[in-house]
Amino acid sequence: MEAFWTKKSAFVTFSDFYLSFIFNLLGNSLQLRSYITSMISAWASYDSVTFFQDLGAVMQIMYSTVSYKTAASSLMGYMVYASQESNEIKGIEPKEVRESRLLEESHKMRELVKTMEPKHVLKKGEGYNWTFSSFI
Repeated sequence: MEAFWTKKSAFVTFSDFYLSFIFNLLGNSLQLRSYITSMISAWASYDSVTFFQDLGAVMQIMYSTVSYKTAASSLMGYMVYASQESNEIKGIEPKEVRESRLLEESHKMRELVKTMEPKHVLKKGEGYNWTFSSFI
């Protein structure tokens, strides 16, 4: 909690905080775009580890706002955290290994589905005769 008050005391006014926050987002916009694009692809491929790593990186960029009035530093102060690579989590395989394993498993499932015989083949128009009362 003390770190919060120390960080808060560095800002002169609310407008200083607001402008510093906006400058931070603008300075790191390319990294934010990269992380958010990675989050979208991770969400689509059900890779929750990568999704939450990238979410953490986005939150870290947003939280790493420094006052532009009191910092007296160059643009490097705004881009310290964005230049760092996100590390893999201990005990979790690297992203490439997880993706290749997921691809292999989905390929195996596709092959398994192709070999399965359907129990009942629906004819044209069959299976659509239901009403809401049949679910109640």
